[in-house]
Amino acid sequence: MHGAENPKRSARPFFSSNIAKWLLHLTAFVVFQILFLLTDGSRFWNILNLNKAGEKVVAFLHPFFNQFLIYSSEHLNYVTAVWGVVVVVDGIFKFVMWLKSQRADHAR
Repeated sequence: MHGAENPKRSARPFFSSNIAKWLLHLTAFVVFQILFLLTDGSRFWNILNLNKAGEKVVAFLHPFFNQFLIYSSEHLNYVTAVWGVVVVVDGIFKFVMWLKSQRADHAR
């Protein structure tokens, strides 16, 4: 019975691997949020000064993130908003991939 796999066995490693990667991503996000909270208002974040292209992107995104003001530093607010969206999209993507692997396993 080498050809027949147990669907629960083949889906579990895929799920745990992707969940572990997403949890690592989420943990990095949370750690940086704590770092941002501790250093908000510091001159250190001036390293995030933008070039002209970056300033154009910020001007374009400003209306979307105008209500998203956690930190006194505008740079940190943008980093948090963009990274937060990336974490959520990454989690959704990994979940959808897991669902597809589940369906493929059940179709066998």
